[in-house]
Amino acid sequence: MRVTGTGLVASAAGMPVVALTGVPVAVVVGAAVFGVGFGIIQSATITLMYSRVPASGYGTVSASCPISGRILAKRGGSPQYLRVLDRRMSHDDLIDHLVRSTPLSRGEAARVVLDVLAYFDETTEEFVRRRHRELQSGGLANADIFERITAELPHRAVAPPDLSLRQLRRIVYG
Repeated sequence: MRVTGTGLVASAAGMPVVALTGVPVAVVVGAAVFGVGFGIIQSATITLMYSRVPASGYGTVSASCPISGRILAKRGGSPQYLRVLDRRMSHDDLIDHLVRSTPLSRGEAARVVLDVLAYFDETTEEFVRRRHRELQSGGLANADIFERITAELPHRAVAPPDLSLRQLRRIVYG
């Protein structure tokens, strides 16, 4: 509730600045404050929804943007969580530790644990595809991308065997 209150205050503070001022810089600042507050509220509510359903029900949780109807979050289709959630391991002691040692709520701490587990659960193929997409969107050429991926692979938590350029291309392009 503390996080939601902060979001409400930020949104409420930003709205009158946007609505009542004609100074362009103030309008931008007001819109930014409102947007941050709205984002805080959105994150807090989706986290609350996840904290109130069992892991088997994560696929039913979603949040739609009331303005455009876009889906903002739907875990059922997120492959990075599926293997982690299928295991159904209890990490309550870690979640409790995070709640005690950080300002995170229980739902937020559970989300962080899921994110970390999903990161370490990523297969070599998923890592190669993800990094290729990220580096390609950054404007790198394929030769540089594959060189960088080859250099990064040995530093993964569980390093895969050395992959040839041909193997990397097969992973990315099929």
